[in-house]
Amino acid sequence: MASSASSSTGASPSLIMAAKYPYPSNINVANFVSIKLSHKNYLLWKTQMLGLIQSQDMMGFIEGQISKPTSTIETIENGEARS
Repeated sequence: MASSASSSTGASPSLIMAAKYPYPSNINVANFVSIKLSHKNYLLWKTQMLGLIQSQDMMGFIEGQISKPTSTIETIENGEARS
């Protein structure tokens, strides 16, 4: 009983990974960026893209403060995933 209670209090590793690494498909870029990139409109496009990235708290990926997730997930004895 005590072991199940203690395991239910912590967040699962997959939820922690999901919170730290947002999945890009959750963002509809067309709602934020009204123009398509071309050789003539880079500065305007960049301004809109940076606004989108900042609004989603993803600047850490651009600036290198947040590292990319590992490419593999290892499983430990009790069945929980870790990277």
